[in-house]
Amino acid sequence: MLKSLLDTDLYKLTMMWAVLFVYPRARVIYQFFNRDMTMKFSDDFCYRLERNILKMDNLQLSCAERDFLLQDTPFLPEAYIDYLKGYRYNTREVEVKYKNGVLTIEFSGKWHRTILWETQLMAVISETYFENQEIADDTFDRMDSKIQMIKDSGIKVAELGTRRRHSYAIQDEFIKRAKDVIVGTSNVHFAMKYGIKPVGTVAHEWFMYHGAKYGYRSANFKALEAWSNVYRGDLGIALSDTYGTDDFLFAFDKFFAKLFDGVRHDSGDPFDFGDKIIKHYESKRIDPMSKTIIFSDGLNIKKAVSLASYFEGRINVSFGIGTHLTNDTGLKPLNMVIKITHVYDRQGNKIPTVKLSDNPVKNMSVSPEELEACKYMIGQHKG
Repeated sequence: MLKSLLDTDLYKLTMMWAVLFVYPRARVIYQFFNRDMTMKFSDDFCYRLERNILKMDNLQLSCAERDFLLQDTPFLPEAYIDYLKGYRYNTREVEVKYKNGVLTIEFSGKWHRTILWETQLMAVISETYFENQEIADDTFDRMDSKIQMIKDSGIKVAELGTRRRHSYAIQDEFIKRAKDVIVGTSNVHFAMKYGIKPVGTVAHEWFMYHGAKYGYRSANFKALEAWSNVYRGDLGIALSDTYGTDDFLFAFDKFFAKLFDGVRHDSGDPFDFGDKIIKHYESKRIDPMSKTIIFSDGLNIKKAVSLASYFEGRINVSFGIGTHLTNDTGLKPLNMVIKITHVYDRQGNKIPTVKLSDNPVKNMSVSPEELEACKYMIGQHKG
């Protein structure tokens, strides 16, 4: 199911280097969350999943892949790429439990050791689940229709569908057909295979770690500062919603607003978000047309076209679309995430993490008390 160590999202590799550079001793815990609790897993599924996870021990970076990274990801230093050459998964880091149709997965250890599990493990979970299920007869017709819509509209679309793809084969087929139309893919393996741009920067876990380590009111500032210290202006798309856009913009001062190329939207109303970002840039006397918003929250092509029209001439926009492109097969995609849930402090105590979204449905913490405390600290408390 996984053909390569690079069959993953670029942001996992970029964050892995940042973790090694800044927090090489950090230890964390990740957990799998099935958002659709009405869906139950079977005994056979869990048996097959455990067997497929064991096969991940065999993944390793090839010489050709090392050369590709050196050439196409110049923001990653050669020493780190050589570290990747020696990296191997350790399946003993992962604990899979199953009871009465409920699946729980947890993995823990050094952050730089465990950070790669998320994307590839989710891809394996999804493909294992859909294995041997028949896809709709018109799957590839719909795929071609979407590609034509992207081409006709002229919008900038990157494929971000690895984590919840139907299968390697479906994602491969989409990128093969769309490679001359899309502006890139988050999947580094497919970027290499088809000669297109690998795209991606940073994810929520980077900000969640800083919230647990430094406190929620400092999290956005500390996360942006650490990222810019690692990449010195490269990979300049900031993620805005880990603790709500308003809290992010408080930290996103003129220095960061000028330094970063733009921001990524991942929750809440995208039209309101874009208006707010434009207003923020203008308040800092920065031309919004020199910046970019990347929209990536559960998009389809039709909505992306509408957003492009709304913001035309006001700010540059591009779109990251995932499940809509790689798992539209007539079968209901899994509604799942894997998130960092705890950070260990120096004394070995577990500190729960929090994610506050612009969409409250996406709020996340294993500790309801910590979630409420976070809301209070950053001014979202309603009681």
